[in-house]
Amino acid sequence: MLEDETNNTLAKLFVNDDEVGYQQFADTHRRSIIVRKKDINKILHNPVNRSETRVSIMQGAALSSGSLIPLVIVKKPLRIQEHLIAGTRDGIDAILAESMGTTMASSLFSNWLHID
Repeated sequence: MLEDETNNTLAKLFVNDDEVGYQQFADTHRRSIIVRKKDINKILHNPVNRSETRVSIMQGAALSSGSLIPLVIVKKPLRIQEHLIAGTRDGIDAILAESMGTTMASSLFSNWLHID
């Protein structure tokens, strides 16, 4: 039955993928935190670096149990040296790609699938 549905297509050509976005801050809602008694009425702030670059990460797994190298999408310009310092090697640990934004585009997706 599965062979009928897939027209005998190779299992490695069926890929389940997902994209997730990352940024340091998520929201500015009030929340309860545990503080010292003397700080109960003090207004506390949780500082974040809002200039931090947002990234998207795309990961895929094939029906044949193989997986694709993750695709990391950053907004232009892509600074390869910063990723090397962080321990991410382009083409080995991840495929690094730059775009006008940080969301997946059809051209990025196509390039990612065709990387050997």
